Amino acid sequence: MRLLTGTVQQPNRTRSRFDFLLDEASTERLRRDPSNTRFRVADGEKRYRLAKVPAACIELTDPADS
Repeated sequence: MRLLTGTVQQPNRTRSRFDFLLDEASTERLRRDPSNTRFRVADGEKRYRLAKVPAACIELTDPADS
């Protein structure tokens, strides 16, 4: 999941995991990645939602998001 960018969405109750909405470029990157065997991204899908991403895997780049 390196180099994927998007928007942090809904947290779980303990705020240890978050849904993460990929931007269009990252959705396309994930769709075309030959090593991706876990996430099936449909051809027409513009923005893909990753569910329950551990907080430790998310790096905030916009200070307003913290």
